[in-house]
Amino acid sequence: MTTPLDIEIRLSVKPLGTQTKRELNATRALLEGLNFIVAHGGATFRWRSFWLHTPASVRIELHIAALDFIEKYPMPSLERLEVKHDGSHYAGAEEHQRLGQILHNRTLVYNPPPTRLKFVTLEWIPNSYLFASLDRPQLIGLTRLELCFSIALPKLEHINALLAANPTLRVLSIDTRPFPYILPDDSEKQAKLAHLPRTKLPSLQALALSFRTRNHAYDLWWEQCLLRMLDAPNVESLRLRLELPRSRTSYIRDFVNYLTKGADLSKPKPLFPSLTGLELLARRYRGSASSYIDSFDKELLAAYPTITTLVLPNRSQTAVLNAQPWLVPQLNRLLVRVHSAAELKQVIGERCKAGLGPNIVEVPSTGTLYAEWAQSASQEFDGLGVDVRASYLRLSQLGREILGF
Repeated sequence: MTTPLDIEIRLSVKPLGTQTKRELNATRALLEGLNFIVAHGGATFRWRSFWLHTPASVRIELHIAALDFIEKYPMPSLERLEVKHDGSHYAGAEEHQRLGQILHNRTLVYNPPPTRLKFVTLEWIPNSYLFASLDRPQLIGLTRLELCFSIALPKLEHINALLAANPTLRVLSIDTRPFPYILPDDSEKQAKLAHLPRTKLPSLQALALSFRTRNHAYDLWWEQCLLRMLDAPNVESLRLRLELPRSRTSYIRDFVNYLTKGADLSKPKPLFPSLTGLELLARRYRGSASSYIDSFDKELLAAYPTITTLVLPNRSQTAVLNAQPWLVPQLNRLLVRVHSAAELKQVIGERCKAGLGPNIVEVPSTGTLYAEWAQSASQEFDGLGVDVRASYLRLSQLGREILGF
């Protein structure tokens, strides 16, 4: 049998037993399932895609078990690899030390790597699997790469080599929001990017950068260096999420200045001149409270008047739509979170009267609110020439789809 196989495994918390047995039961269930597939005609050479989704309540050992299985079997037909986690892993000092001992010089896939592999999503994967060798990257020629790091951020030269091996990337997403227990050393911070070349990504059309730190002593230098190593002039869609403690918001300005003015301040110009779609959230928080930083939105939107699709995840962001002078004059499609149709009408009514759109507005609405929202929206926006849509999808999911992620 040579028919390609798409393997999809989603582990649920419910059948995994008590908390003390959960990790053991989950690992056993995963390996039994994989071995069953192989033993009953699902040889790995037939695998076209492998998708694993693990629950939030299990530790990183479950991912390690899956990666060890993938490493042992050739998968020459593999086109898509996704290992996703529904939550955050946390490793204390003892666990981090133990993992460091057992995860030395591992490989992500069977050697030689599958040449057909183009789509990769990896969440909370130990760096030792991704960066076993600086000279021989395991992921080559990808068109889509999504990474969410855990435990420790990788060295910048490793990221640089990985991106350089994938100049065909069309979609790139980097997420450092899970707080890293271990940061790269200060010597790398001092060196910055002096020894690292900018990585040319001429095919990149969609870029997502999600950065956050709860450490008041950490200034996001790693993330700033990552942004500065990207040479991607053809990006059309950008998802930018910056979340910092109140005392560190000055570092968001560094991002904004670079995005709006580029590296050469003597000849300032937007970093992404082809940008037409933007999802933007810059906020600061202390404990459970958070506040939105509206000034950065205004600067970014003023620098990119070509934006036609705008995603605003925070209710506090809507005021930017009525800022004077008018921003985003070519706005066609707006995804926004509001409390009511009346509130939304108040937000965009003046824009519509000025002929500045948007033409399409989408608002996330769930459960019993859906029908109520749809009815009230049609009444509130009658005569404004706006197509208002209520969606069951979460705003983040809807934004991903519309922006091409």
